[in-house]
Amino acid sequence: MKKDIKDIILVAAVVILWLIAVFWGVYFSYPRNEFINQNLEHYETPYSCKDCNVVMISIDTLRADHTGFMRYFRNTTPNLDKLAKESVVFENAFSQAPSTTPSHASIFTSLYPSQHGTFNNNYQVPSKFVTLAEIMKSNGYNTVAFVGDAAVSASFGFHRGFEIYNEHSLLFSETVPKAIKWIESNKKKRFFLFLHGYEPHEPYGNSEFSDLFTETIYSGQFTSDKEIFINEIESVSKNTDLSEDDINYIKAKYDGDIRQVDKFIGLLINKLKTLGLYDKTTFIIFSDHGERLGEIRPNSQKPIFGHYDLYDVVLHTVLIIRSPNLELSKRVQQVVSSIDISPTVLELAGIGKFKQFKGKSLLDAIFNETESFSISETLWLPGFDASVRTSGWKFIVRGNGILELYDLKNDNKELNNVIEKNPEVADGLFKILENTLIDTNKEPPEKAIVEGRILENLKRLGYIT
Repeated sequence: MKKDIKDIILVAAVVILWLIAVFWGVYFSYPRNEFINQNLEHYETPYSCKDCNVVMISIDTLRADHTGFMRYFRNTTPNLDKLAKESVVFENAFSQAPSTTPSHASIFTSLYPSQHGTFNNNYQVPSKFVTLAEIMKSNGYNTVAFVGDAAVSASFGFHRGFEIYNEHSLLFSETVPKAIKWIESNKKKRFFLFLHGYEPHEPYGNSEFSDLFTETIYSGQFTSDKEIFINEIESVSKNTDLSEDDINYIKAKYDGDIRQVDKFIGLLINKLKTLGLYDKTTFIIFSDHGERLGEIRPNSQKPIFGHYDLYDVVLHTVLIIRSPNLELSKRVQQVVSSIDISPTVLELAGIGKFKQFKGKSLLDAIFNETESFSISETLWLPGFDASVRTSGWKFIVRGNGILELYDLKNDNKELNNVIEKNPEVADGLFKILENTLIDTNKEPPEKAIVEGRILENLKRLGYIT
């Protein structure tokens, strides 16, 4: 009898503690939800689908020009090519930052890096800024994420608004099966799913398709390597020039990793079709930035790999949107930005417009293509660098005082700085930068605390040494 009383008391104590936890959770979340609702302009369009799931897929380090639907010569993306045929493809989408943490911070807050202050993986997304996931959760979505940790870890604040933020994997080959398992168990719920993986980020050759595009006759300097790290490439190139075969071999490894991404995205799409959810789901598929793959700049005779600069090979990204009430196969030429993704999700979900967001819904670009621009920033290089890109020009302001202007219609590889011949063009683009970033974040950024596995994965991916 005494044992039964003890058990009852124990159960009662657990219930009371649970109720207290729920009460305080509701108490502390209420002001945040109230703030979100006060800053939302609710509206719907004929293209909104309030009952649809939303799947956002971020492919880390994917160059737009290495995909089949962007006319690449290799068959890297057969599944994405099929999806693209029944979707809106934005051929001139550009990232706001050339690295993962600030780029994703801009995507989820719809702010420029100098506005949210998360310039690199030393900082987290400031808690004062509302994220897309928080808005989706406050509007009744089950919010879940399966991500390759490192630079999109919860350590940087990306977990805010997600009920589940699973970051114990790196690659799509690990995150997609987890997402599929969750969907199978929650198929009757309306969900907002964020999916991310690091193929084809360095190290190149980190997938089952690593040798799919390599030439069997290659006998260069990287044959014995299963994975190729950028610091290894740099070490080799210090002592000897990389041959054209070497560079093509590295590109082939990178392309094989893209094929693995495509395979697992295909598995996810097929599962949604099997479950009857495909035509009840809005897809937004994008890359956070691109990658240099052996390009040679005028100021250096060495092939360059990696990212962290403001040229198009790094900033030009993939962006595909498919939504049930937007039955449209179209290619949009207008210059658009990653900060436009979150406003688009809100409009397609029938939620409306959030005042904090600086981006604009991409539905405008789909139906009313006009001249536009994209701004990007970085604090990785010495000083603060920023760029503004239009359909015809790219203007770069360097922290060291160097100014660059490129005539993209005649020089799409950005090799010839023509600022001295076109000072009026540079002046006009500089004013766009000045006017757009005028309300930059004046408060010091919030430091990120990164430890253990996350720190090791950041080192593996080359973010820190």
